[in-house]
Amino acid sequence: ILLCYLMQNFEPQSIPRIHESADAPFNFRQNIVFFLAACEMLGVPKNKLFRVNDLWDNVSMVSVVDCLVAFAHTCHAKWPEKAGPFD
Repeated sequence: ILLCYLMQNFEPQSIPRIHESADAPFNFRQNIVFFLAACEMLGVPKNKLFRVNDLWDNVSMVSVVDCLVAFAHTCHAKWPEKAGPFD
């Protein structure tokens, strides 16, 4: 859920829908899919994207963090006026 809101902060129309109900856990997984698709559209390098199971099953948090760093760098390159720890 948080990743989707983070993405919408930079690209408001990039996430089609954010699932917040715990009634169907599959919907939370779809949030991850939406975030990764938006990252790719934004220009995050494909080799930096994590796989859904890396986060969903807690398989490789290193890949998730690596993707978030690449996301931050991509956002900073596109929107240098937005605050960030890149000084």
